[in-house]
Amino acid sequence: RERAFRLSSSKIADVAAFCNAYPNVDFRIELPGSSESDAVLNAHVGEVVRVKVVLRREEDEDDKVETDSLHSKQDRGVDEIATVPRAVAPYFPGVKEEGWWVCVGDSGRNELIALRKVALKKMANVDLEFTCPELDSMADEEIRKLKVFLMCDSYLGCDQE
Repeated sequence: RERAFRLSSSKIADVAAFCNAYPNVDFRIELPGSSESDAVLNAHVGEVVRVKVVLRREEDEDDKVETDSLHSKQDRGVDEIATVPRAVAPYFPGVKEEGWWVCVGDSGRNELIALRKVALKKMANVDLEFTCPELDSMADEEIRKLKVFLMCDSYLGCDQE
């Protein structure tokens, strides 16, 4: 804590701007015929599964002003509401936009079932459709427990399941 106070005021401003730029995304799953929004899908093998994932970025307008200081005016988009936010990555060799991935997988078997890249501005609806794959050793009428994940390729700690 003492080391943080030894930073120059411009460095403290950079730290605060980064913290304000760090994305806060609401992640909700909608299954047809289900009122629950749980990240675990119980799917029968061979069944066609349809999943709708709703993503909403929570952004505080006060924070928006501070994050602008991290990007030069020429790097910022003309219409910032209609563009994908840029990641705070000062050592990246170019402009880095936030990248988000919606994945469906079986974490117990380390298996990826479905994947979709999303350009998340303020809100995004992602529809995934896949056939639930078989297991190597299938018992009769086995049900697979699949999870839906949201992964960020720009920041650590943003991933959700």
